[in-house]
Amino acid sequence: GKSDKPGTSVARIQAPRSLWDPTYVEDSWITQNLQGKAIALLPGILGQIGKQYPGTKLAITEYNYGGPNHISGAIAQADVLGIFGRYGVFAACNWGLNASNRAELAGFRAFANYDGRGSRFGDLGLPVSGTEAASNSVYASLDSKHREQMTIVAINKTNEAMPISATLNGFTAKVVTGYVVQGSEFKFHPAKGASVARNRITATLPALSVTTFLVR
Repeated sequence: GKSDKPGTSVARIQAPRSLWDPTYVEDSWITQNLQGKAIALLPGILGQIGKQYPGTKLAITEYNYGGPNHISGAIAQADVLGIFGRYGVFAACNWGLNASNRAELAGFRAFANYDGRGSRFGDLGLPVSGTEAASNSVYASLDSKHREQMTIVAINKTNEAMPISATLNGFTAKVVTGYVVQGSEFKFHPAKGASVARNRITATLPALSVTTFLVR
């Protein structure tokens, strides 16, 4: 945010990669103690659970990536929620969240109430391929009660607008509607220019933004 040191916002946006990415080594005392190795926290812990305590549920009982009123905080929070879902984390608690943390709350709204009418990310996670962890993240889901709709959260971590094209396998797409948060207002607005044809969604993600697409 405004009180960040140079580089902090960039580091915040990349930091969630330490939860899973074996190619990402953050600059911290943790990786120094790991002799420069990646943390890749969730795969490591889940691997231990699988070997030693199968069926044990995993919770992240305290986390906070900061940036409560900076777009980097919204990006990190949305990315973390997607990662938690992808890896089957049972519960997670943002430590210190309050009503003034507008950016972080926007990160939550990307998955819950992005349209202001209570719409939510689905309960059936879908595999996604073709992303580049340093510059973007994409999470997708179906709703077990409404199988005719898919929800996609797409994050642009860069300072430039990013054209995207996504092919939906095994899902017939007719209409796509997008909702985007960017800048410093931290309110979701209708995304412009998203279209679908032949089960392929094309759109442009604004610089430093989180966009939720509802596909029917």
